[in-house]
Amino acid sequence: MREHEEALEENFTEILSWLHFDEEVLDWMRRALRESQADEQRFREDSVERLQTELHATPAADRRHVHG
Repeated sequence: MREHEEALEENFTEILSWLHFDEEVLDWMRRALRESQADEQRFREDSVERLQTELHATPAADRRHVHG
């Protein structure tokens, strides 16, 4: 995953360089992109944790109906 993020950042930075942003703006954009990706990852992890908690809180008889 980290390699994918680095490749995306390199490609994004290259495209942005065509627009002639100064380095301060590019740094801000890099940070914002990394933070956005981290937020998305936390959201996914929190969602999985919440759903697992809900599943474990559901009585086994009810889970059989959910799984078939």
